[in-house]
Amino acid sequence: MRILFVEDDTSTHAAMIRALRAFGLTVIAVATRAKAIALIEKGGFDGFLLDLRLGADDPRGGIEVLIYLRNQEESEGRGKAPVVALTGDLAQAVKAEVEKLGAHYEVKPAISNRALADYFFDNQPQE
Repeated sequence: MRILFVEDDTSTHAAMIRALRAFGLTVIAVATRAKAIALIEKGGFDGFLLDLRLGADDPRGGIEVLIYLRNQEESEGRGKAPVVALTGDLAQAVKAEVEKLGAHYEVKPAISNRALADYFFDNQPQE
């Protein structure tokens, strides 16, 4: 199972890749909205792990990636891939927007690596 991990803090990439690889997931990590969208266009991902704020220059970057993903899925007639949206933002409006887009909302670092892996395995779209 291939997971796209979008996180601007590149110091966390290696640790997350190792942690999820231990559960049998292949993780590709990128740090920007543009790189994430380019990979979504190429396809081949089974799930997505998105930081909602991609730095000071792109505070809605992860949400915009999620919107782009959902639009792609709809235009291609595919089911919704599982998405975990990670954030330190406790605003209820952000949570509501993310959940409306069909993503699982988690305040970091509250979710465990095992719980992440289980979520992706348990929430694959039905064809």
